[in-house]
Amino acid sequence: MSTKVMRVTAEEGIGIPAHFHYDPYYNRYQEHVKRLVATGNPIIVRLHPGTYYPMSDDTLHYRVDHEGHVVAIIGFDDYEQVFLLADPWKKSGERSGIVKMPYTVFSAHTVDGTLDAMSIPLPWEMSLNIPETPEGIFEITAKITYTCPVPLSRSYNHLHNCKAKISVPEGIILHDEEVKSFGKMGTFAPGETIELKWRAEATREILDKEISVQVRGIVSSDDPYPYSDVIGQKGSVTISLTPLKILA
Repeated sequence: MSTKVMRVTAEEGIGIPAHFHYDPYYNRYQEHVKRLVATGNPIIVRLHPGTYYPMSDDTLHYRVDHEGHVVAIIGFDDYEQVFLLADPWKKSGERSGIVKMPYTVFSAHTVDGTLDAMSIPLPWEMSLNIPETPEGIFEITAKITYTCPVPLSRSYNHLHNCKAKISVPEGIILHDEEVKSFGKMGTFAPGETIELKWRAEATREILDKEISVQVRGIVSSDDPYPYSDVIGQKGSVTISLTPLKILA
């Protein structure tokens, strides 16, 4: 019986885990930023806006300069020595939209320049393994990875009360509960990969129908203040299955 492994793209969700990373050595921090961006991970950072963005109100200037202005690093160019920023600054002119910022300017304007920090929103990775010509009861296997690339720490953002729900089209009967808990004691840690299996049976030929998997968990902490949030994503694939009994 042949099987087909299909990559699931996270298409929607109720929250994406955001990792936080800091590094007191700017040169190493800059290389971390470039490595993460090169692998398709946008980086969220705060900049001191006082000398770089136009503000006429002294009170606003003082407050914003301390709290920082958030931008996303979406690319870089070592030849030009610049980062490419998605900048939401709501002023007309060169300080809004997609802009280039030289590495030297970036190093001078990051908030807490001696303790460089960034946030990285990372969706989970999922794949589905489904037989193309099932015979009787077969397994649908979902593999879910809590993405955590270098240099991110695996000590934070552990999720609890983790569950996964599968939805199948008419013509497929599930022989397991739709919803499964996963992770050791319901927890899921950055860097971990888990596999979930559902037993199913195709009662007729399935043509271009969707199977979806919804995963979710709760992240909570007391640092820097008490909070609790739901992290969850949904991925789906379009399948075509032909039971062997139909082929016979």
